Amino acid sequence: MLDKLIKSPASFFDTNPVGRILNRFSNDVGVLDYFLPVALQVNVEGAFNFTGIFITVWVTAPFAIIPTVC
Repeated sequence: MLDKLIKSPASFFDTNPVGRILNRFSNDVGVLDYFLPVALQVNVEGAFNFTGIFITVWVTAPFAIIPTVC
C-alpha cells in the first residue's frame, strides 16, 4: 500500500485530504497488527503439532516413516 501511495500522482493528494489518507493507512496497519500475531501463532502451533505427530509415529512405528522419507 505504501508503494502505491508513493507512486500515486499529485492530483490524488489534491483531491483527497491528508487526514483521510492517514486514517486509511493507520486502519490498514491496525488490521495487520491484529492478524499478524494470530497467523504466526497458528503456523507455529501447526509446526509443533506436525513435529509431535512425526515423533510419535517414529517412536511407535519407525517402519512407517521409511516409505515416506525415501
